[in-house]
Amino acid sequence: MIELTKSSRVAYEALPERDKKQFMGLYHQIENDPKTLWQLYQAKKLPNIDNTYLLKVSEQFRAIVHIEDNKIIILEVVKHDTLQRLFSSNKAENRYEKF
Repeated sequence: MIELTKSSRVAYEALPERDKKQFMGLYHQIENDPKTLWQLYQAKKLPNIDNTYLLKVSEQFRAIVHIEDNKIIILEVVKHDTLQRLFSSNKAENRYEKF
């Protein structure tokens, strides 16, 4: 089961059509086979947050997801450059630079 938070739903609605299609591909792919979460979307565990991962949805967009019991909760959809700005003053910058 996959859930979207209110903020991830708002972010989804703001995406360009091409990126919406990629996001829905992510959604359906995970729903059909949760193992693809790690393989296709280059999931990276976020440090210091249990069961929370960063997924590469497209070249420009990333999704932050949390896994809880048998649910995948899409917490947020963000632009890659936004993540880079957030971590630019943080020591964690190098972890996300290549993602």
